Amino acid sequence: MLGVGLEDCARIAAEVAEKPRDRRVVLARAGLDDGRWTEIETTWMLRLATALLQGDTGPKDAYDAAFQAAKDTLGPTEPTRSLMEYARIQGSMEAGQDSSVVLAREGLTMGDWSRLVRAWASRLSEDAALAELFRNAVTEAKKAPRA
Repeated sequence: MLGVGLEDCARIAAEVAEKPRDRRVVLARAGLDDGRWTEIETTWMLRLATALLQGDTGPKDAYDAAFQAAKDTLGPTEPTRSLMEYARIQGSMEAGQDSSVVLAREGLTMGDWSRLVRAWASRLSEDAALAELFRNAVTEAKKAPRA
């Protein structure tokens, strides 16, 4: 089946997404070139879409879990920014600032942001007072003038 299983496809996709400049190196390490990877990725995405259209979320859930697990191995799982920094960034985006501009200004990649969100989400879900502090800080950040 294409020579690359669903979990390996997710792992490779995560690494390519995390390191777009190293795409060829990532693919070569997996024994693939650009053309072959495009074929594999397209085939898996079509299979996932077909399963979803048939009401089966299992394959997509498995892909998502493998993708997130792979992304977590590519960077820190602990917050790299304070809660107030996280709230300021979140508030900027909620206020309508372009997320790619905000993240670039903050020196964060989309992968960094995803890990930061997951790291803080787990903490905020376990601590109501901390969650309230975060919500209030986001509200204040949304009122701040745009940079």
